[in-house]
Amino acid sequence: KYFVSEFNSGNSLIKAESAYFVHNDNMKSPMGGNFAALSTQEKAELLAMNPGSEILTWDALNKK
Repeated sequence: KYFVSEFNSGNSLIKAESAYFVHNDNMKSPMGGNFAALSTQEKAELLAMNPGSEILTWDALNKK
């Protein structure tokens, strides 16, 4: 199992398999991947309202 840190939640860890990942080239992330992990689709959709954003699941992310 893999865990990821939820975006803007301090140190909360969530299961990667059930997380939603938002990618945007303008988003800055610590490892430079420009991704944010979120625990719900609703949170991901709110963050993805920024132009150029894409929402991916763990499976879709691993196929890229």
